[in-house]
Amino acid sequence: MKNIFEKKCKECSTIFIPYRSTDSLCYVCTKTRQAIKNLEKIKKVRKKALKDSIMTLQDYFKIAQQHFNRYINLRDKGKVCISCQKRINGVTHASHYYSAGTHTNVRFDENNVHSSCYKCNVQLSGNLIEYGIHLENKIGADEFTMLRERAYITRKYTKDELKELAEYYKRKCKELN
Repeated sequence: MKNIFEKKCKECSTIFIPYRSTDSLCYVCTKTRQAIKNLEKIKKVRKKALKDSIMTLQDYFKIAQQHFNRYINLRDKGKVCISCQKRINGVTHASHYYSAGTHTNVRFDENNVHSSCYKCNVQLSGNLIEYGIHLENKIGADEFTMLRERAYITRKYTKDELKELAEYYKRKCKELN
């Protein structure tokens, strides 16, 4: 004789009595699905840990630089190019007065990086003469001198410092949005 409360499991087709009227899976199938979900979460955590363990210092530099450049572009949105003083049409570049490769100490210095147009930053290699004149007017002579002094100090970043920088500028970008 068939029980009126019995249901057929959608997963394995066995007959079961549901705990709740909305249950469509038997106990075994429900627990199996939960176990699979838990395994997927564990795999995700392990994959993230593995990814972090194989990332190089250069990978962290790239991530931190992307967040920093995005912040600079958001900070200077609507402003003119630092070098030519013209309105920026098209892609905005985060232009370094002292290059990021050779002047590591000021790579993430907000006074060293300003928005620039494609022509000045790429075609004119930063248009540094004009950049320097306008940068000194913008930040002041004292800060410009201090920036020059900081630029020639060598700095080595650790992975943790770069992670912190990336998170810091990620938060600052969210604040500006």
